[in-house]
Order: sequence, then structure tokens, then C-alpha cells
Amino acid sequence: MSETRSVTVPGEISANSPLVDLHLWFFVRGVALDPDALTDAIGVEPSQSFRAGSVRAGRTRAEAGWDWMSEPWTSADIEGLFAVALDTLGPHEDRFAECVQNGCTISLSLGGVYYAQLIETEEEADALKVVFEPDAPFRRFIDAERIGIVLPSRLMLMLGRLNATFTTHIDVELVDER
Repeated sequence: MSETRSVTVPGEISANSPLVDLHLWFFVRGVALDPDALTDAIGVEPSQSFRAGSVRAGRTRAEAGWDWMSEPWTSADIEGLFAVALDTLGPHEDRFAECVQNGCTISLSLGGVYYAQLIETEEEADALKVVFEPDAPFRRFIDAERIGIVLPSRLMLMLGRLNATFTTHIDVELVDER
């Protein structure tokens, strides 16, 4: 179940919106990659695929690609998001390993948005029951859900066996109220 707090940003976020909006992306890239053959072999539909030599935005792609993206994840407990990736992609590790042996690269990326509120006054901090060091001056801060990113060992092992990279790109979007 998603964790929620009241958020009011007209036209963007409504009451009881999620505190986060995250996705996992799994990318396979390679000159010799046949994305249709990979899809047929593993039975997982990619979110996007393309062939080497295809044109996008006026540029010819040097490599083929096969990309899987998770459904949006709105819980601060991201362990379940990694479980979805493992359940979907893990059974096909041997096929991904063949891709790597044929010159492909693989990467997993966690990205998305944390929704946060800028706390600008001591009164706002007091309302949130934030405790500061005694005699320390107040300093503005961002109040956001704290999400620890800990990859499950099974996922780390899989990524290691595939010589894959792991990256993150998480933005903070300020909202009027959380």
C-alpha cells in the first residue's frame, strides 16, 4: 500500500498524493543486439526497443536497444520495486548474459521524484515537531520522505554477473504542503 500525506498543489498533486514517484529502467544496448529476438526468447515485452541504424530525432542510432521500465512505484518502501524487477527479469539472467557475451552492455537505473516542502520558519518546523540542537540557529530545510536505497543482495549479484551498472536520478519537487 502506498504511503500518503495531504498535498495541495493546484493542477499537479491532489490530497493524499504519493510522497514519491519512482521507476526502475533496465537497459540492454549493443550493436549486434536483435531486440525482437530478445523479446521472443524471454517473453517480456519491452517498454521500448529499437534497432541499430534506426533514426530518432534526426540522429542515427549506433546501437540497438531493449528497455524495460517498471510501473510507477509510489511507496517509500522500495524493496518491493526491486522485487518486481527481480521477478520480471531475474528468470532471464542467462539470456541477458548471452547478450553481454555478444558485446552488449546492461544498466539498471532508479529514477523519479521525491515530493518535498521547503520549511522556511521555526513555526513551520515546530508544527512538524522537528527538534534542533539546543541554541542552534534555525536554518531552512527541505522536509521530504527519506528513502534508503539498498539493493537486495540477489539483485546486486545478478547485476555483478552481468557486469551491469546501477545509476540513480531522483529529483526533488517542491510542493506547497505535504
